Amino acid sequence: MTRSGSMVYYLAAVVCGCLFMSAALVVAGDASLRNPAGGGGELLLLYFLSMVNGWCAALVFAFLLRRTASLAGWLRGWQWALAGAVLSPVVVWVMATLWTHALLGRIPLSWPRLLLAMNAIFLGPMTALTLPGSIARALLAAAAAGAPTALVLFAIHRSFQPRSD
Repeated sequence: MTRSGSMVYYLAAVVCGCLFMSAALVVAGDASLRNPAGGGGELLLLYFLSMVNGWCAALVFAFLLRRTASLAGWLRGWQWALAGAVLSPVVVWVMATLWTHALLGRIPLSWPRLLLAMNAIFLGPMTALTLPGSIARALLAAAAAGAPTALVLFAIHRSFQPRSD
């Protein structure tokens, strides 16, 4: 992919991935996530918070998805969607587990700036695991968000590939 293709690819990963994850968390979440007045305000709030806190997880997901698809030689959208549905919960789980270990002191963080940076990177996946009320629902929401995100990324990846005319 060209450099401009990579920029579009990773920007779409953050924008679309955070939107799909926010929608999946609202659908999978318990009643406390839903606004009793309706109107979708909870989706906008979660989307804003996921853009602030989930950008790193979306970038890690996009990078691993593209590398996996390139190494496996996948050329079809359903392969990317299936990989996205499997990879997204794994990324959320691993990043949340790393942050939990850091908070419990198993990973020493001696500098306050490092702790602040780790918070900015890992808070999104940790919050995603706690919002729906159960870890299983959160991982299913991540899988439901990973598949359409992977399809969008597949379309972008394909559109920036060199064509042999």
